[in-house]
Order: sequence, then C-alpha cells, then structure tokens
Amino acid sequence: MSAEASANIAIGNVNLGPGATAILGMNNVGLDIKAREETLKRCKNDLFVSEPCSVRAELINTKGSLTEGTCRWILHNETYRSWLEAQDSGLLWISGGPGKGKTMLSIFLTQEWESLPDRVLYVFCGDKSTNNELTIMRSLLYQVLNQVPSMVDHVEDCLGTGERTKRTLSSRGDLWVIFAKMLKDPRLGRVVGLIDGLDECNRDSTRWLLNNLRHVFDKGSTSRLLPSNPFRIAIVSRDMVGLRSYRRLNLETKTDAIKNDVTRVIDAKMKEHDLFSELDDDFIIEVKKTLHRRSDGTFLWVGFAIQELLSVETRTEMRLALYAIPRDLGALYTKILLRIKGPMREQVAQILHWVTLACQSLSVNQLAEALNVNAQTILDLVTVSGSLLTLSKGWYDSRVVVKLIHESVSDFLKGEANNDILRTPEFHIHVEEMELQITQRCLNELEALFCRPRGRDDIPPDSFSLHTSVAQLLVDHGASLTRDFEGKTWDGKAETFKLIHMVMGLGAEVAEPFLKKTLASISPNPLAPRPSSGDTALERSLFLKAASLGDERLIYVLFSNGATLDSDTALLALEIVLRENRSLTVMELILQHCPRTFNLDPLAVFSGDCEVVYSWVKLLLDHGMNPNSCTEECALLHRAVSFGPDLVELLLNCGARINALDDSGKTALFRALEYGNIEEAAMLLNRGADPTIKDTHGNTTFQVVIKTRNSRGLELLLQNGLDVNARDGNGRTALTCALSWWDFLTVEMLLEHGAYLDDRDEDCGRGDNSCREPGEDTGLMEMLKRPISFLVAVRDGCVQVVRLFLGHGADVNAQVGSVTPLEAAILNRHVDMVRVLLEHGADPNPIVKEVDSWFFDERSEWEGTPLDWNQQWDDEEKVQIDELLLQRGGVYS
Repeated sequence: MSAEASANIAIGNVNLGPGATAILGMNNVGLDIKAREETLKRCKNDLFVSEPCSVRAELINTKGSLTEGTCRWILHNETYRSWLEAQDSGLLWISGGPGKGKTMLSIFLTQEWESLPDRVLYVFCGDKSTNNELTIMRSLLYQVLNQVPSMVDHVEDCLGTGERTKRTLSSRGDLWVIFAKMLKDPRLGRVVGLIDGLDECNRDSTRWLLNNLRHVFDKGSTSRLLPSNPFRIAIVSRDMVGLRSYRRLNLETKTDAIKNDVTRVIDAKMKEHDLFSELDDDFIIEVKKTLHRRSDGTFLWVGFAIQELLSVETRTEMRLALYAIPRDLGALYTKILLRIKGPMREQVAQILHWVTLACQSLSVNQLAEALNVNAQTILDLVTVSGSLLTLSKGWYDSRVVVKLIHESVSDFLKGEANNDILRTPEFHIHVEEMELQITQRCLNELEALFCRPRGRDDIPPDSFSLHTSVAQLLVDHGASLTRDFEGKTWDGKAETFKLIHMVMGLGAEVAEPFLKKTLASISPNPLAPRPSSGDTALERSLFLKAASLGDERLIYVLFSNGATLDSDTALLALEIVLRENRSLTVMELILQHCPRTFNLDPLAVFSGDCEVVYSWVKLLLDHGMNPNSCTEECALLHRAVSFGPDLVELLLNCGARINALDDSGKTALFRALEYGNIEEAAMLLNRGADPTIKDTHGNTTFQVVIKTRNSRGLELLLQNGLDVNARDGNGRTALTCALSWWDFLTVEMLLEHGAYLDDRDEDCGRGDNSCREPGEDTGLMEMLKRPISFLVAVRDGCVQVVRLFLGHGADVNAQVGSVTPLEAAILNRHVDMVRVLLEHGADPNPIVKEVDSWFFDERSEWEGTPLDWNQQWDDEEKVQIDELLLQRGGVYS
C-alpha cells in the first residue's frame, strides 16, 4: 500500500485525501430563520391589541376625512419643528380644549411622519381598545416588533410559557422594562411617536405613564433613561397638570391658524350637501360668516350647527336656527336631549349611559342583549339621539359599534363639564350606580352562561353572552366589584357583600382577570416593592373567600399577583378551610403563611369526616399546630376521642396533655366513656389517664359509665383497678348511683367486684337529682325494701342484687299485683334466682290465678302452684326448678 493511500482518512462513507478539509454537522440556517419567524409571530400575537393604522382609518371613517389644507400650519410652527428636528430625545405636549381638532391633527401628523426615515409609533386612546397603560404599552411594543423584527430578543423570554406570558401582559412594570431595553438598543434607530387623547385614560394610567416618561425626558432625574437614539414623542390632550413642565404647543393660542382651518371645514362641509347649493351666494356668505363667528374655533360645534341647518328648509328658519344654536357645547347637548320625545328618553338615556361607561366598545347586538331589546331598537335609538351617538364599523371585524360622537359628550353626561345636565336629569350618569348596574348585569350573564349547554351555535359572534365579552366588561368595571353593597339574606336580614366574591364563586378561570385588576389597584406603582405588611382588608376578604370556596387555583392567583397573607388572616382562612371540609392542597397553601406555632379551635379541626381528619391533624401538627390547642370549651384531645385511637395516639405522641380539663372539668377519658368509645378510652388508660379525676359536679368516671349504661366502659375501669367503692363529690359510690338508676345489671357487676353499702349510703337517693328516678324522694335503704324494685331485680336475674335486697330487709314473699318474687323467677327461667329465694324462705306453694304481662311475655290465666306452672315448659330449667321446689316442700295442686 502506498504512503498516499495510507494517508487517506475515511469518515462514514467519505474518503478524504491528504490536505482535504472536512466540515461536519447539519446546515441549520434555514431552520433558525424559521424558528425566529415563528417566535416573532407568537410574540406579536401575544402583544396585539389593535392595528394602529386600522384604528386611525376607523377614526377617519367616523369623523370624516381631513379637509384639504387643514393642519398644515403645524409643519411651519417653530415649536413643532424644533422638537421634530432635535438631535436628542424630547416630549412635545399639544394641548387644546374639546372640539379643537386635536384628534384630526394627530391623524395628520402620523400620516406626515410616514415619509420620514424614523420609526413611527402612535396610539389613539380615544379607542377603547387602547385606553389604559397596559394596552398603550402593548401597542407600542407591537409596533416596534412590526418595524424592527430583531427587537424580539427583548421580548421572547418574557413571553415564553403561557403563565409567564399572562403575567407579563398584565404587568405594566414588566412591559415598561421591555420598552426601556428597546430604547437603549441601537438597532431601534430614531423614533418619533404620538399618543392622542391621553386625558381620556383613567388617572392611575396617565399618572403611571407620565411618571415613567419623566425618566426619559427629565434631565434632572436621578434615574434617567438614556435612549441610544433620539426618542421624540408628542402627547395630544386637554390640559393635564403632569405635562405642564414640558415643551407645549397650545392650540388655544393658535387662533389664526385654527380659524383658517375652521373656515376650510365650513366651506368643505357646505359643499357636501345639495341644500346649500340651492341658496344664493350672498346668503351662503352670510351663513358661513355666522358659523365662523359663533364657532369660536371649535370644529365640533361647526359639525353640529350644520346638522341643525340641514333640518330646516327656508332661509328664515336657517337664520333663526343659526342664532338659536347655543355656543357652549354643554348647552348644545342639553338642547339636543330636550328634543327627544318622552317615551324614548329613558331608552336613549340607557344606551348613552352604557356607551359612555362601558370600558370597551359595544356592538349593536351586544347593547341590544344588555338592554333586553332587539338590534333594530338600538339602531333607532342611535338615530333619535340627535347625533350624540354614531355607528362605526369595527376595525378588526364586521361588527357595527355604537360610539359617542365626541368625548365631551361623556363629560357632559357625567356632569363634569358644567351644570347644563341638570336640565335633563334623567340623562345624568351617577357613575357608581351605573358601574354597579353594568357589573351586576355582567355577573348575571356569566352565571347564566355556566348553565347553558356547551357548544351552542345559535349565539351571534359579537353577542353580549360570549364569555370573553362579558368577562372583559367585568374586568374593566372592577372598581364596583370591590365596593361593599347592601343586600338581604334569605330571612330578610340586612348584610353587606362584595361583587368580587360572587365572581370568585364562578371559578378561578373567570375570576382571575378581576383579581389581577383588583390587586393592581391596591398598589398604584408596581415598580415600587410592596412592603411585607402591605396586607389590606380587601386582600384579607379575598383570601377568606377563596378559603371558603376551597379553590386552590384562586389562592394561586392571589399569591401570583402580589397579594400578601398575614399570619392572623392565614389562621382565620385555615379555620374556614377546616370547617368547610376543603382539600389538603388548599390547607397546605395557607399553612405556608401561618406562624411557626399556632393554636386552632378544636371544633374547626374536627369538623370533617373520620376518614380525612387524621390527615388534617397530622398535616397541622407537622406545620406547628399546638397539640394542646383549646378553647374555653375543650382541647383537641377531647374532640379526638371521637375519631379513633390512632388520632388519640398521634396527639399524645406530639405532647397533648392527657389529663387536660374541659369547661366542665372533664378529661378526655370522661369524653371517651360518655361517647362509648372504648378503644379510645383504653388507649388513654394505657397511656396514663387518671380515672379518679372528678368533674366540676363531683362526678367520677364511674358515674359517667353508669349514667350512660356503658357496661363495657365499666368493665374497662374495673380491669384498670379503679376503687369500686370510691365516692364522688356528693358522697356517692358507683353502686349507690347504679341502684338509684335501677340499673341492676350494672349493680350486679359492681357487687361481683366487691362493691358494698354502708351507713353513709342511707341518704344517697336524696342527693343529686340525677341519681333518682323522676318523682322519687326516698332514701336508698327504703328503696331496697320496696317490692317493685326487688321484683325487677328478680326479673332481670341479678342474683347478687337480690341478695343485697334481702340482706337489707326486702320481703322474699312480697307481691306486686298477683306476682311473688318466686313466681317471677320461675316465669323468667332463672334457676339460680329460684334457689336463692327458696334459701331465703320463699313460699313454694302460693296459689295465683293470673300473671301480669309486665313480668312475662303475655298475660297468663294459669291456676295452680309454681310446680304446676313449671310444667308448661319443656327445657333444661324445668327439671332443675322442679327439684328445687320439691326439696322445699312444693306440691302440685
């Protein structure tokens, strides 16, 4: 083999000669590009709120196209040009009152900027899809990714998993951090942006956004954010205190420019309508001059005024109409509302209220369902509203949306602009009442949704009934969810309730967005860390409600959104979980926030079934529950005796005091014997429980088992060596107590174990009423001589008891009715009893004609001697009794 051949190298099926280079591996370039495209698409979909150009197009569709020549004056304005052409970052505030053409100016600027090489970002807050800080930030991030796809590097980690994505999209702090990183990235380039209608967002949103923008544009800020390229943003709004320190272009002072634009708008609008073309030039000039003079530079007023002129036909009517139109917008709105006919006023008011306060745009179908009318009625009400309402096609679908003609209508209806609304009180919006009405309507709809069959295809796509639609409305109207409202219980009693608790009852999936918004409202600035003691009454109520529902997902939602749970509230929640028999998972979540050692109410701990209580108690003990937890009523061990010996042993092994007393001075042993729980009582005795302890009434454990006729308990005590003749606090022994209860089977057992009577027992029957039969007031010794009690002992076969009776003077031949003790013993087949009675002198030959069924199974009419009666049986006892009777002189009749 040649040297050249020997130098060849084989890699797989490929031979390489000397000097050849092998590049091993797979070509993943195409795969990487595809993966990046998928990531970009996913992140854009997650951030998507609305398509800015579509929102702008819809505004143009609603308000009308820009009139030729209007707004161009700003291109030559020095303030504007110095801001736009600056080489550093800056904020320009363009301000103006209602109807001054701010939004149309914003549309003009964003269209003009599209010819610039800069990145152009814009948000119209008048659209309800982008009217808070979260949606504004998401829209800005979405537009950055649209224009600079490589910026996805800053987003993909935060929008990775489903849970991480949800958290990021609901956290304004996280969204701002992403945006700040993008501003620092040189790849972004020069940026010019615009936010129109920031004043239409809620105060918290505007305050938060301006506070963060201050870090970019305030040169004196200690935590200033320095973009790598110029970042210029224009905010177009009404007067806002938070913007007064920035460069300002005030439309109120640009009177000449605005007046010229108003003139152009008047000319253009009058050309649109044939009515004006029929009038002579002199009258047209008169109308234009009057409109221009009375408009006070307000484009909105011009639009309403021309609508008024179109409603009349003659020149005289036009002149009158021109001067009858109020110059103030509030007075103008009042006039429009006063023209609405009586029967329609209430319905128009309702639709105005819903459209004004609903935090998202509602379609015709949604409003119809919300107000329980048909869609045609909504369309008719929009027409009747006198141009205060307008119909608009949704920017992302074919929905027909109902909107206010201008934000100033909202101010008017809320009474924020002036007092003109007082002339039309039925149209005045009481915000809190209306918020509650919307919230309750949404709650009712959500509850109804859960009762509907799944998969229904008869609900329109834009129906109010769709889960997401109603849920979003509820989220947006979260303020009313947390307020306390008055209600009545089923029995008519007044109570307070929170709607957020009702939402939680619909499940974690429904409640999560509401809880996020509720918790976000507690801490206005999420960038500032919440103090460890930041728990509030609202948070406590949310945790307690989640505990009562037993839904661990609700608790996860609370914790994941920054809610804090103090140890006192955790213990309250824990007791609720126990009383409501909730899961171990819920219990474990709450236990993580309990103190290292804690006490719990035994009634709560043992409120579950026997099968689960052991697991509960073990978990609680493992997490620090005091094994001697107690209330004034009892300790844990007292309750444990009803749940098995294993649980008793668990508590004792953890240090439970075996002889702890309850509010009656009873130990756990007392309780176990009272309940007849012999295994638990035996466990306690084996572990050292003291059976001699007396309760507050002086009772001993003997009295307990006797009163409960617990023969197994008595036997257990006797086996454990308890003094059978020990006396309780009233001087009674177990024997006297059993005798007082006529429990002769127990007396028999006690006598067999050495119980006896002495002189101290004479007055036992006059002691505690619990030791006497109802109505009894005799001493014990007298009771031992009474025929009836003697006869009962005979009937029950209690030989030792009968000997006791006989030893204390009982008459062996005493009759009860027609029955003697001997006859009772024969009838009940007690051979030993017959022997004892005969030994003590019982007459073997009494003649009785009948026997009361109280002593026998049925009344018998046998006649003869006891020997005669005994022949009725054919059993083993017959021979023995015959023999005993014959030995004592018994005869047949």
